[in-house]
Amino acid sequence: MLKSVLRSTAVLAMAGSAIALGAAVEPASACGVGTDNCGDTSSSGGTVTITVSGSFVGAGSAGSSGTTTVSLPTPCWYDAGYTGKEYAEWVDSGEAARLWHRTGGIGNYEPHPGYQRYKDDTEGHWYGATCSSATFEDIDDFFEFAEEWFRTHDSVYVEAGGSPPIPPVPGEVLLAAAMEAITVPDPEFVWNPQERSDNGSVVNWPTWFWLDGALPTEGSVTASAGPWSATVELSLTNVEYFSEGAGSVVCEDGGTEWTRSAGESDCTLTFPSPSDAATVEASARWDGSWSYNGAPQGAIDPLTSDWEISFPVYEIGSTVTEFE
Repeated sequence: MLKSVLRSTAVLAMAGSAIALGAAVEPASACGVGTDNCGDTSSSGGTVTITVSGSFVGAGSAGSSGTTTVSLPTPCWYDAGYTGKEYAEWVDSGEAARLWHRTGGIGNYEPHPGYQRYKDDTEGHWYGATCSSATFEDIDDFFEFAEEWFRTHDSVYVEAGGSPPIPPVPGEVLLAAAMEAITVPDPEFVWNPQERSDNGSVVNWPTWFWLDGALPTEGSVTASAGPWSATVELSLTNVEYFSEGAGSVVCEDGGTEWTRSAGESDCTLTFPSPSDAATVEASARWDGSWSYNGAPQGAIDPLTSDWEISFPVYEIGSTVTEFE
């Protein structure tokens, strides 16, 4: 019975109507199959406020640390149903039992334990489970998640001024919140040689490139809601430098800083001709992985960031005055 209710509701939810699943299991909620009162919900399901903090979070400032909040839909949540008085009257009238049997309930209907304690309360509400398939790409995964939700979460009573429990937040929802808040640093770079006051390079001489030493090359971001959390670990994989006419070079370490004793670098471009403004573009690739409540979940799609700057390229001449 539960599976058939799930499948019927999933189609309605995807069509734009959020409806509580498993009404035969949770008839205490006013939002259920066979009722018209579904409270303040939408086709995207309820939302949960997620706190995101760590490296690469902070007012859009790449490479900083900070905290922000993100509100995203969650597939299952607690929805306000009857008041304590309404529920008690519904049960005691026999209507709850009749609905239980009409929707395929097996055995006798069992009301929420202790419901009579709230039989005169007109301010507090029973909160029952509501699920929407809108946040799931795979319907079978949705069925599995929703069935587990109903199996492990009973309706709860919340007195006036209280808040219902935070619903379980799937790892994918927390991952989406973390990714939405991440701003990886732009690959600002330095080069050598830098000729004259305008920092130009020279023709036919390998120009070294390397990242500004102040830029971080790794970091992490954690998205959390209640006891659930997802952490994304990121590290810089490589930087590609490109300039039209000079080609491109991919540098796994972002480049070696030039010093008089540095020796050689494999992160160079050679400009074949002079230019008033040669543009060099840098594209950084960031790879990472994520975990859910401490359990590794695998790799994430790579992130990229870009930065560019233009500088002149000079042709340096010499005059030979004597041969030996």
